[in-house]
Amino acid sequence: MGRILLLEDDDDVRSVLCQAVEGHGHAVKPVANCADAYAALAAEKFDLLLTDVRLPDGSGHEVAAQAKSAGTPALLISAYPEEFKNANPDQGIVFPKPSRLDPIVRAIDGILRR
Repeated sequence: MGRILLLEDDDDVRSVLCQAVEGHGHAVKPVANCADAYAALAAEKFDLLLTDVRLPDGSGHEVAAQAKSAGTPALLISAYPEEFKNANPDQGIVFPKPSRLDPIVRAIDGILRR
């Protein structure tokens, strides 16, 4: 079981992702904006960051970079195909949105097994 920080601004998407990840035995802390994600990363230890890329108050890429500097790997999700061209593989894997949940959960499980 891992501790996952989930950053997603859309309430419905955040709820579905949270349920899917918790359903696979992981503890999830859901947040809706970058400010709350930064605060959570500063206050707690997480095994993984799962983040949307485009957020109202910043970029999931920036949050992923901050997480990585603290030793926390990231998975990124985006509804914008151009994000795949700009993705930095050092920051994490980018999944398209909408996406089937199984590949995302498998990727989370794979990272946490390392």
